Amino acid sequence: MTAVGNEIKAVLLVHSQEQVLQSLGKSLEDEGYRVLTARLGSEALLIMASETAEAMISEIWLPGMPGTDLARVVRERHRHVFTVLLTDDSCYCSPAEAILAGADAYLAKPVEARDLISLLKKARCSAARVGGRVGG
Repeated sequence: MTAVGNEIKAVLLVHSQEQVLQSLGKSLEDEGYRVLTARLGSEALLIMASETAEAMISEIWLPGMPGTDLARVVRERHRHVFTVLLTDDSCYCSPAEAILAGADAYLAKPVEARDLISLLKKARCSAARVGGRVGG
């Protein structure tokens, strides 16, 4: 189970498409989150080793390292990080597999910024109450 504190201040957004990083990143910043971005799983792990982020949002299909593997490693190294995996209909990973990989929640693509923001707020409230996983 995740051990997210009361407030998510910084979010690591991991996606292979720069346009998605920019659009979702801007929406998250407009809501007051500090946004860190990575296009590869290996880059995300380097950022997590040197920066503080209370949440990570990653697509499943990443070059070099699938999002499920990234979620597993982040869960092992940074148990407090609330992790969301973005899935789609053609994805080899079911929502249940995303949760088993270490994600706290999942959202189906295409993802709307308002859904991500709502999920982050829900995670903050739920973690403060029960310290458990939040479904997407």
